Amino acid sequence: MNIPTILAIVILVLIALFVFAIRPNNARKDRMAVFSRQYIAHRGLHDNKSDAPENSMAAYEKAAEKGYGIELDVRMTNDCQIVCFHDPNLMRATHTIGSVEEKNLGELLKLKLFNSEERIPIFWEVLQNIDGRVPLIVEIKAERGADIDQLCKEVVFCLDSYEGTTCIESFHPMVLRWFRKNH
Repeated sequence: MNIPTILAIVILVLIALFVFAIRPNNARKDRMAVFSRQYIAHRGLHDNKSDAPENSMAAYEKAAEKGYGIELDVRMTNDCQIVCFHDPNLMRATHTIGSVEEKNLGELLKLKLFNSEERIPIFWEVLQNIDGRVPLIVEIKAERGADIDQLCKEVVFCLDSYEGTTCIESFHPMVLRWFRKNH
């Protein structure tokens, strides 16, 4: 073989490898299809001036009744319980100083969301209530200094007995890395 022929073969092999490397991952696309076939209620079907404020059991139930998938946010309390709450601090939703991560579950259960009768829901209670009726997008919130390993293990502990369709997301790269590596 001459050099131009070998060079042409090498270039073709490199092009084939490049095309293979950038091909879509259809297996993931198939698993995620359920989330593209229906509406997703962000933080539940909520109105913060009603009896179903965001990230409340009532908002999740309203979404499930309508057949909407649910996006919810989870955080870990200082006694390692997983609750559904979006904000990094409690002020906007409960008019309380501090964060979920600084409080224990007992303290959080006394707080009311947006002047309603709804309280901050415990994640496993939400899973029990939804019971696989609609898909869930679980956004794991991890602030600076969070114990990522413990947080992710607690979320998995809750999800392991859940029969419904779920998707994990997070803006924290170490959470995503933990799930990619461990679950």
